[in-house]
Amino acid sequence: MRIGFLGLGTMGAPMASNLVRAGHAVTVWNRSRGKAEAIEGATIATTPRDAARGSELVITMLADEHALCQVLDGPDGVLAGIGQGALLVDMSTVGRKTALEVADRAHEREARFMDAPVSGSRRPAIDGTLIILCGGQDADVAFATPVLSALGVVRHVGPLGAGASMKLVINGLGAQLFTALGSALGLGEKLGLDREATLDLVMQTPFASPSFALRRGRLLAPDAPDTPDFPIRLLEKDQRLVLEEAARVGLPMPALAAVRGELQRAIELGHGNEDMASIIKLYTQPSKKSALP
Repeated sequence: MRIGFLGLGTMGAPMASNLVRAGHAVTVWNRSRGKAEAIEGATIATTPRDAARGSELVITMLADEHALCQVLDGPDGVLAGIGQGALLVDMSTVGRKTALEVADRAHEREARFMDAPVSGSRRPAIDGTLIILCGGQDADVAFATPVLSALGVVRHVGPLGAGASMKLVINGLGAQLFTALGSALGLGEKLGLDREATLDLVMQTPFASPSFALRRGRLLAPDAPDTPDFPIRLLEKDQRLVLEEAARVGLPMPALAAVRGELQRAIELGHGNEDMASIIKLYTQPSKKSALP
């Protein structure tokens, strides 16, 4: 299939490469051209419009709603180049409100739209084992599934906006789990317990998440140089979106608000571009007072 892929960051680059390896004709665009040149076998577009033009399926994988709108808008944007009947699939984490707004704008161009953010981080993106949370019409999900299956497991979770909503539910829980784990390990150390022994025992309890095991190395050595799987700055952005949606539906979430405060504190201390496991540094290194009770 002819695919336009825009956004070649930590996750987008391996996703685009997996589509090329699956035999698709992929045209890529990224603000930094060097990242586009690194995708072997792909055609490089000079503008988002060029990436969308002639593509049957256009995928966006961007940092936030502002980056998405910049790529969509203007005479050189995706919406200026997307063809009638083409399917625009946004795999970014932008929230339900933005997803529905983009859907309306795509429909004005007589294109189709599906929100399909992913659950997973850099390693699943490389391995093609992401969980893809699709919101949209049955026919659009069926059309996109043979392509998206090269990236992971496709789950149709509901109508337009449902994929974006499900992603916020999952990431809201994940932020709370990792902040709780970091504070628990920090408390253990202050009580004289060995971090590795504590973590290994925690992972044997019913409270453990499989993601704890995946980040075991980072939790034990958060200062080790490595490419972050999911940076704290993006996790904080996701919690902003969660809290905005919670406010829209009238649901107080004070615990998550406190967790967002901790993520903001980590960013202020210079950890924003580090992996989310680095939240442990708030509790194991000298720092400002925690926002958590």
